[in-house]
Amino acid sequence: MVRSTRTGLSLGLLCVALLALVAINLCLGSQPIPIGQLAAIITGSDAGSTAAQVLLSIRLPRLLAAALLGGALALSGLLLQTFFNNPIAGPYVLGISHGAKLAVAIAMVVVVGSQGIMSSWMAITAACVGSLAVMALVLLASRHIGSPGMLVVAGVMIGYLCNAATDFVVTFASDASIVNLRNWSMGSFSGMDWGDVSVMAIVVLAASACVFLLSKPLSAYQLGERYAQSAGVNVGAFRVALILLSSVLAACVAAFAGPVSFVGVAVPHIARRLTGTNRPLVVIPASFLGGAAFCLLCDLIARTAFAPTEMSVSTVTALLGAPVVIAVILQSKRQRGEEVQEVAPIQSTNTIPQAGERYTASPLWTEELCVGYGSKRVLNDVNLEVPAGSIVTLVGPNGAGKSTLLRTVAGQLEALDGVVYLEGRDIAQLSERELALERAVLLTERLRTELLTCQDVVEAGRYPHTGRMGLLRDADRIAVREAMELVGVWDLRLRDFARISDGQRQRVLLARAICQDPHVLVLDEPSSYLDLHYQIELLGILRRLAHDRGVAIVMSMHDLSLARQASDWLVCIRDGVILAQGTPDQVWNANMINELYDLEPDTFDPLDGTITLSPQTNEYDEGGAHA
Repeated sequence: MVRSTRTGLSLGLLCVALLALVAINLCLGSQPIPIGQLAAIITGSDAGSTAAQVLLSIRLPRLLAAALLGGALALSGLLLQTFFNNPIAGPYVLGISHGAKLAVAIAMVVVVGSQGIMSSWMAITAACVGSLAVMALVLLASRHIGSPGMLVVAGVMIGYLCNAATDFVVTFASDASIVNLRNWSMGSFSGMDWGDVSVMAIVVLAASACVFLLSKPLSAYQLGERYAQSAGVNVGAFRVALILLSSVLAACVAAFAGPVSFVGVAVPHIARRLTGTNRPLVVIPASFLGGAAFCLLCDLIARTAFAPTEMSVSTVTALLGAPVVIAVILQSKRQRGEEVQEVAPIQSTNTIPQAGERYTASPLWTEELCVGYGSKRVLNDVNLEVPAGSIVTLVGPNGAGKSTLLRTVAGQLEALDGVVYLEGRDIAQLSERELALERAVLLTERLRTELLTCQDVVEAGRYPHTGRMGLLRDADRIAVREAMELVGVWDLRLRDFARISDGQRQRVLLARAICQDPHVLVLDEPSSYLDLHYQIELLGILRRLAHDRGVAIVMSMHDLSLARQASDWLVCIRDGVILAQGTPDQVWNANMINELYDLEPDTFDPLDGTITLSPQTNEYDEGGAHA
C-alpha cells in the first residue's frame, strides 16, 4: 500500500512538473507572452496577433518535439539498460545515436547534393539503418566482452568512429549540405514544424505503446535471460523486439534533433528513484514523462540562458545528465564493495520428513539423450527418469556436464540427440509458456538487480499464470506469500533484493521457483552460498515439495553427504558418461566415489563420508629447489 501510494504521487508530480515546464516554455523567449495572453491564444480569442503566430508556428511545435523526443530517448535507454543489464547503457553512450547521425548525414549529402528534398520519413529510415548497424556491432562486441564497463568503452569507440566518418562525409559535401549538417549535428530542437511533429508523433507514440505492452516480459527479463526463459518468455523474439524498438526510438531522435547526450542514461535512473521501484509497468510511463520534462527543461535553458545566443541542447543535457551518471557509477561501485551481512536466522518449523509413500508417475525422463554446445558433445546416451515425488541428484567433478544436462532437461539448451519428455511430450515441441507451466528453474548465477524488492523477484514466478500485462490476481498474491513463507523469507519481502546476503537471495529465488507452481523443479547447486543451517533447511523444504506436493526434483550438488541424505536417486557423472545411477545405498561405496573423483584408494570412507588426506613429504635441496 505504501509503495502504491509513492508510485501514484511520483507519477502525479512528474505530470505536474511537465505541465509547468510546458507553460514556462510557451511564455518565455525573445518575445515574452504573459500567461493571460497565452490563455487567450489557446482559446482562440487572440489568434491573429504576432504572439499567436510565434506561439503556434514556432514554440508549440518545438515544445512538442522536445517532449516526444525526450520521452523516446528515455525509453530507448531503459530498454538498452535492461537488454545489456548495464546501468550506464544508453543510445548515446553505446554509439547508437552516432550511427544514426552518420547514416542521416550520408543521406543528407546524397539527397540535398542532388538538389532533392530530404523528407522526414527519409531521415527516419536512414537513421534506423544507421542505428541498427551500430546495434549489430555492439551486440557482436557484447558476445566477446564480459565486462559491462568494457562494453561501454567499446560503444564509445564505435561512436568516435562514426563521428570521424561523419566529419569525412562533411568534408566532401556541398555548401548547402554543410550548413544543414552543422546546424543539425550540434543537437537542437529548433526549426521544427507541424509536419515534423506529426511524423515523430506517429513513430514515437506507436513505439512507446509497444514498449508498454512489453511490460510483462520486461519484468521477467530483469532477472536475466535464463530466468526469463524459464518463466515462459520467448527470449529470441523478445530480444529482437527490444533491439528494434530501442533502435527506432533512438533513430527518430537523431533524425530530427541530432545527437542528444545522456538523456537515455540518466532519466531511467531518475524515474526509478522517484517511484522507488523498477517494475516496468511503473518505470516505463515514469521514464517517458521524465524524459519529456528533462528535455523541456534543457531546451528552456538552451534558449534563454545566453539569449539571443542559443546553446546546443546536447550541451545542456550533458551538464545536467552527466552528474546523474557519475552518481550511478559510484553507487554501483559502492554496492559491489559492500559486505552484506546475514541477518539473524529466521525461525522455521520445517523438518525433513521420513520417506513415505512415493508417487509412481514420472513427469520427466530422457531417452538416449546427448547434450553439449554446438558440435561439442559433453554427455552421451543419457537415460534418466525423475518420478513425481522424488529427488534425483547429479554428482560428479567440475566440468563433468551436470549443468549442461540440467539446462537441456529444463528446455534452455537444445539437445544434440535423443529426446527429453516432459509430462509425456517431447520438450522440443512445447512452447515457452507450456514449459513454464510444467517446470521451474533455480540457477547458481548471480543476479544484478536495481530497486527490486524480494517480493518483486518472487512475483516474477507467476509470469506464466498472469494475463497480457502481468497483473497479479488475489490467487497469485496468495501463491507468492505461501512460497515466501515456506522458505522463510516473508519477513524480507520489502527488502531490496540487491542488499541481502547471498544465502537469502538463494532462498528468495527458490520461493520464485516454488510459486511458479511447477510439476518439475530443476536446480543447479541449490545449496551454493548457504551455511550449514540453511543448507539443511533448504533440503528439508525440497523434501517437503517432493513428498507432500509430488514435485519431481532434479538437481546437482557437490556436497556428497547432503546429496546422500536428501536424494532418492543419485546419478554419478564423469568424463562424458554416467558411471552409475541408483539409490544412495546402491551407489554409496568407496570404489565408486574414488573412481568418480579420481581419488587414491582408502581416501574416502563411505561409512561417515570423511576424506583422509595422505601425508606427503617434500624434500628440498639447499638452494630451495625440489629434489
